[in-house]
Amino acid sequence: MLNKNRFENGTVKMSNEIINKIASTTALEIEGVVALAGNLGEYIYDSLRGASRAVEVEVGRDFVKITVNVILRMGVRLPEVSKNIQSKIKENVENITGLNVAQVNTSIVGIY
Repeated sequence: MLNKNRFENGTVKMSNEIINKIASTTALEIEGVVALAGNLGEYIYDSLRGASRAVEVEVGRDFVKITVNVILRMGVRLPEVSKNIQSKIKENVENITGLNVAQVNTSIVGIY
């Protein structure tokens, strides 16, 4: 699905893959995140390879909803790292795309 932004001189279209890439790259940069978790149980360490299997993007009329599956480092405070992931993904997606991120869900599927 393509997402459109209308401007005075025309429209800008973005695929969901763009939002996915921003979210996955951001999540992997957060302290305490070891990897992303793909839907087949694989660990994804690089946002360039397979990250689309670890991040789900839903684009509505006026909102974006993102779910990211993460593996966190043993010993970190899970709620704190989750909150950091959510706020940073929201900030980056909104700043880069201009879209309104209504929700970022983190699913901690493992600790390593």
